[in-house]
Amino acid sequence: IEVWIPPADKPVPAVIYGDDCWQYLSEEIGYEVLSRGFALVVFNRCKIARDRKDAQSFGIYKAFPGDYGAISAWAWGYHRVIDALNHISEIDISKIMITGHSRGGKAVQLAAATDERIAFVADNNSGCCGFGLHRVRGKGAETISDITRNFGFWFEKDFSKYAGRENELPFDQHFLSALIAPRGLRFQVAFDDLWANGIGACENYRETMKVYRLLEADDNFSIAFRESGHSHRPEDWTRSLDFAIEYFKPSTK
Repeated sequence: IEVWIPPADKPVPAVIYGDDCWQYLSEEIGYEVLSRGFALVVFNRCKIARDRKDAQSFGIYKAFPGDYGAISAWAWGYHRVIDALNHISEIDISKIMITGHSRGGKAVQLAAATDERIAFVADNNSGCCGFGLHRVRGKGAETISDITRNFGFWFEKDFSKYAGRENELPFDQHFLSALIAPRGLRFQVAFDDLWANGIGACENYRETMKVYRLLEADDNFSIAFRESGHSHRPEDWTRSLDFAIEYFKPSTK
């Protein structure tokens, strides 16, 4: 784990980024995070579980054998990073933000849904098995058949049984997103990223917002759109940090 902490006279919020395996952060993004008063915490989730079909022969599976996918292992990695941050007094453990892109976005939603220490999550273009619903798909969106054929090792083995049978699933992705409520959640969608199913993300937002409204936490959930395609761009970081800063402000109610 690499931890970068800006000068401050009190503990600071932190952004945890686990996608250091394939999309390294630029100096521009690092400066943006630190200059806004956040610590930047970086790790490589693929050191926990490899992102390839023989994943279960390495890493966490050697210590904890079982029928679970790499996405679960990556989410577990975020939890262990937070354990480590508990021992760094310069970090405000009550203000933890996590972010990830694509398959990393799938991991951060699961991580936040299963650990209430995560206060805010920014999911960037996670698509199928992330913020995109299975039952609601736009043209060109990835399907369960696509994802399990190419990346079956991301999931437990029975998930592939629902390929082409999405309407038989006992739940859809808004169930996962709703588990994060009332904490901070942000979907970041690129218009040209058809594979990531922006239409399904919009429907997820509408359904999950019902839970946020029930908990009187409407302001804690947002969806944002931009031009261009499948990437985690500097403007995605800037806008998610803007939202997180507002979220972490002391309540005036």
